[in-house]
Amino acid sequence: MQTEQFFDRVQNLLGFHDRIEVVNATRSTLRVLGQRLSGGEAEDLAGRLTAELGGYLRERAGGQPEPFGIEVFMQRVAGEQGLDVDEAVARERAEAVVQTLKETVGDDELEAAAAQLPDEYVKFFAEAGRN
Repeated sequence: MQTEQFFDRVQNLLGFHDRIEVVNATRSTLRVLGQRLSGGEAEDLAGRLTAELGGYLRERAGGQPEPFGIEVFMQRVAGEQGLDVDEAVARERAEAVVQTLKETVGDDELEAAAAQLPDEYVKFFAEAGRN
């Protein structure tokens, strides 16, 4: 899926028309996910995305993942999007990004990434798109 198609899909799932917010939601979710995954797993996912989208994952990825739970994940996603975005909004946006990520890289690739994460992430990834 090309970058603009990815953004289109996230925008469609969220049901709003502000493209800047869609890009910010995508960038923040992928950047924070990159912090949480090991460098190798972030690289594997990034390699299945366009250069721009993959770059978001790689931007903050390192060799060792940062050990934070799903609540902190949502707080960081919200923080990346700006002060006016609360955690509930961040969660809704992150779900749309993760659903689109699943559609782009496939369930197997995302499950491989989720396998290194705590169960709360596995559950979040599995539930994204089911609402």
